[in-house]
Formats: sequence, structure tokens, C-alpha cells
Amino acid sequence: MTKEEWIAYYNKKTPEPFKPDERMSFFFHPDKGFCEVGMKDNCVFIGQLAGDGRWWKEKVDAMARVFGCKRGSCFFCRRSVPAYLRLFGYKVEGREMIGEDTKYICSSKDSGKFLFAFPTGRYSHGIQLYYMEWEV
Repeated sequence: MTKEEWIAYYNKKTPEPFKPDERMSFFFHPDKGFCEVGMKDNCVFIGQLAGDGRWWKEKVDAMARVFGCKRGSCFFCRRSVPAYLRLFGYKVEGREMIGEDTKYICSSKDSGKFLFAFPTGRYSHGIQLYYMEWEV
């Protein structure tokens, strides 16, 4: 797909339309989608993303290692958070309640590296927003 087609796809699937973030670098691949990436405080951050999230995470993790970043992070909204975490190769090791919402403590099935996912708020129409941070 073209960049414009991927943006239209993103806009259909997310609660807020795509708006470029000038603090981030924009990457595009016709077969894999697009991804915004930023770095701060030894952490690489994945911003708006459409397409193959696992492929983009691999690329961003590789970039993080080149620049010496030890952590990766992103925001996401999914109805089934545990299924989403499993999709990325993590197993849920524990859960903690934060109010009415759940924090997930995970480890990579391959490397044992950590991942935390916890609620950070809700979109105006009620969908839960999560912040996820992982060890690169």
C-alpha cells in the first residue's frame, strides 16, 4: 500500500486520526506499514504505527541496540491485552489491579526479558489506553 493508504487504514482502526509528530522520525515500508520513532533517556519510543507491529518492533529494537538504548516503549489500545502481549512473544507472569484496571507483568518467551503494560487513561469514547515498556 502507499503511505496514504496506510494512513487511511490507521484512521479506520484507531480512535484518533493520524497526525504527524514533529518530535519523531517517520519510517515507511509499502509492505509493512509505517511507524514513528523517538528516543529519550536511554529509551526508544514507538509512536503512531500501522501495519505489522511485530516487524516494526524488531526493527526498532535493533535500532535501539545500535544507539545503546536499554528499553523500548509505546502506547496501545486493545480489547484483549493478554492476547496482544502474547502476539509479541511475551507470557503474562503476573497481574496487579490499578483501580478497576490491570497492570501486566510479562517476560519474553525467548529471552526472559521483561515487559510491563499498565493503564494510563481512556480515550474520550471510553477505550482504555495502555503504556507498554520492555527490555531491549
